[in-house]
Amino acid sequence: MTAFIIDVNILFSGVLSQNELYKNLFSSFKFYTPDFALIELNKYRELILKKTLLKSATLKEFTLYVFSEIVVVPNYVISQDSYNKAKQLCISIDQKDVAYVGLSIEFKLDNERQTIARWAKKTELQSNNIV
Repeated sequence: MTAFIIDVNILFSGVLSQNELYKNLFSSFKFYTPDFALIELNKYRELILKKTLLKSATLKEFTLYVFSEIVVVPNYVISQDSYNKAKQLCISIDQKDVAYVGLSIEFKLDNERQTIARWAKKTELQSNNIV
């Protein structure tokens, strides 16, 4: 199964929208995220509760589903070497991405955006009964 590192912004978007596409996506691939993603999500708890149009029970159910499909990786799993490489790569971009890049280096995962794009297109075509 293809594996990816998932950014907290994607998690945030998935939890807010509760779109079926996210359920399909999370069940079709293996996802990892650094543990600080939980801290980031929790920081915006009130915003999530305010912006979602669904009942809190539905939000809870969807959120639990999403997190049943994602492996949350403790920061100490990222070796110092991977962390240092990630820090160098992110130095002029966004230091908040160091954990994601470090995790990707640690797990030797390549960026596979095309795989996700192909999957999303196929899913869209299937849902519109085109395929």
